Amino acid sequence: LICTEPLRYVSVLACGHADMCSQCCLRLRLIVQDTKCPVCQRESANVLLTRHEGAFTAKLPTNERDLKGLHRMKGIDGIHFDDIEHRNECASKCALSCSVCTSSHGGQMEDDDDDDGNASGGGDKKKKKAKRGRGGFASIKALKAHLKESHGLFLCDVCLEGRKVFIREQVLYTKSELSRHYSKGDIKGAMAEAGFKGYPSCQFCKKYFYS
Repeated sequence: LICTEPLRYVSVLACGHADMCSQCCLRLRLIVQDTKCPVCQRESANVLLTRHEGAFTAKLPTNERDLKGLHRMKGIDGIHFDDIEHRNECASKCALSCSVCTSSHGGQMEDDDDDDGNASGGGDKKKKKAKRGRGGFASIKALKAHLKESHGLFLCDVCLEGRKVFIREQVLYTKSELSRHYSKGDIKGAMAEAGFKGYPSCQFCKKYFYS
């Protein structure tokens, strides 16, 4: 229906449909803000992300007690997991984190703070804590500042508004690459492969628009 890759984990909704993979479900719910079933368009406040087992795939619990026994991502309601490893994988993908730092640490986000919020190891880590939460940065603004200061890289504001992907899937640019990106498109990467040739802009205010 939506997914073009083999189903490893699926989203099970209140209507009983389980035709969408967990990644597409997260994109729809967290980025597009759409909580409807893609098959029948029924609203579903809760969803279970579980391993695809054909006819034996787990069902979404109907009572609150059973829902509370499942795993959730911190600060996100309505998305439930019965596999904690898949929960952690999804939480990492959805986090407001630096893809450069994450890649250099083998796919794991840096986390220097204890669970009780006390930083261990001195002033530099306390400074880092002011910018980050456990799941990543506290805001897009903080992430953009980190990318500029630590890596000399930038996010495209037009892409952030119009390109419906996870933050870690957004393309990072140097200052010169970003200028070219706006006016002429990309030379390499996901946007170039999609045939992107730059954004249309208003001839009066010079504002760029996602297209």
